[in-house]
Amino acid sequence: MRLKPDTAAFVVLLGALTSVGPLSTDIYLPSMPSIAATFGTTPAGAEATLTGYFFGFAIAQIIHGPISDRVGRRPVLLAGLALYALAGFACIFAPTIGLLIAARAVQAIAAAAPIILARTIVRDVHSGVRAGRLFSLIASITGLMPIVAPLLGGVLETHFGWKSSFIVMGLLGVVGFVVVGVAMPETIRQRSVVPLSLGSIFVSFGQVAQNARFRAYAAMLSFAYGGFFVYIGVSSFIVQRYYGLSPVAYGLTFTLGAASFIAGTFLGRRIAHRSGLDYALGVGTALLAGGGLLLPAAMLLGPGTIPEFVIPMAVFQAGIGIVTPQGLAAAMTPFPERAGAASSLVGFLHMTTAALFLGLTGLFFGNHALLQACVIGGNGVAAFIVFLASRRLRAAV
Repeated sequence: MRLKPDTAAFVVLLGALTSVGPLSTDIYLPSMPSIAATFGTTPAGAEATLTGYFFGFAIAQIIHGPISDRVGRRPVLLAGLALYALAGFACIFAPTIGLLIAARAVQAIAAAAPIILARTIVRDVHSGVRAGRLFSLIASITGLMPIVAPLLGGVLETHFGWKSSFIVMGLLGVVGFVVVGVAMPETIRQRSVVPLSLGSIFVSFGQVAQNARFRAYAAMLSFAYGGFFVYIGVSSFIVQRYYGLSPVAYGLTFTLGAASFIAGTFLGRRIAHRSGLDYALGVGTALLAGGGLLLPAAMLLGPGTIPEFVIPMAVFQAGIGIVTPQGLAAAMTPFPERAGAASSLVGFLHMTTAALFLGLTGLFFGNHALLQACVIGGNGVAAFIVFLASRRLRAAV
C-alpha cells in the first residue's frame, strides 16, 4: 500500500530515509580506536574511513538527483538501498584498512540516494516555508539517530567488536529496500525530457549555481557541515583518549549533542514560521559561531573535564539543527523544475567541503585536540560571516 504525502507515516518514512546518513557515520564511531588497532594504523588512518565515506557521498550527489529527475524517485531509491546493504556486508570482510575505506566509499555512494531523494521528494510536494517546516520535522526524526546510533555502537563494540556495526547497517539496508518497495509513492510531477549525459547534468548544475541566493545558502551549509563532520571524525579520539571516557560513555556524550540538534530543529521551525527562513538562518549561524568560539576557549582555559567539550558542541549542534533544514529549503525553493539537480548540487558542495576539512584536519592535526577544536570553531564563525556578508545579495535577488 503506497503512502500519501502529508500523512504522518509519509513524513516518518522520509525521516527514516534521511537517517541512513547519520547511522552510517555515527554507529561505528565508538569503534574507531578499535579499527585503528585492528589494522595497525594511526587515528588519521581510521578517520580516513569517514573521509572516504564523505568523498564518496559527495561524488554521488552529482549522480542521484539528475537521474531521478529523468527516471523518477522510486527506482533510484531502490537501487541505492540495495547497494547500501551489499556494501555494508562487504565492510565486514575487508582485510586491510585500504579496502575498508574503499568499501565505505561505495557504501556512501549508495547511502546518498535515500538522503538526496528524501530532500527532492519534499521539494516535489512543497516549497518555501512549508518545505522548511517539513525539512525540520524530518530533521527531528533524523536527529534521533545520532542519539541512538552511538549508544548502540558503544554496546556493539563492547560486546561484539567493530564488525557488528556494519552487520546492522547491512540489515537495515535490506529492511529499507523492502519498505520503500511496498510503501513509497512516486512523487515526481514531470520527468525531465533532457537525455541523461554528463554534459546535461553539468548544464543543470550551472543553471542552479547562477542563482546568487543559492550560492549564499550553499556556502552557509558548507561551513556548517565542515565543522560538524570534523567533530564527527575526531570526537571519539578526543573523548576516549584526551578525556579518558569509555566507548559507551562516548556514546552518551554524542547523545547530548544530538539532543541539542533536535532542539535546534524545533526552534528553527518555530522561528521560520514566525519570521521566515532567512531570520532562522541568522539565529542558527549565530549559534554556530558562539559554540565554535567557546569550544577552543573552554578546552584551553577549562579544568580538563568533559563538560568543557560537550557544552560548546551542544550550542554548535543546536545551530546545525536550525541551519540544515532551513538552509536546504531556502537553497532549493527557486528550482521546482530542477529539484533533483538543486538537491544534488547543494549536497555535493557541503559534503565536499566537509570531506576536505576532515581530511586536512586528520592529516595536519591528527593528535592535537585543541587544534581540531579550532577547526570546528572556525567553520562555525565562517558560516556566520557568510550570513552577514550576503545579506544585501540575498535581498536583492
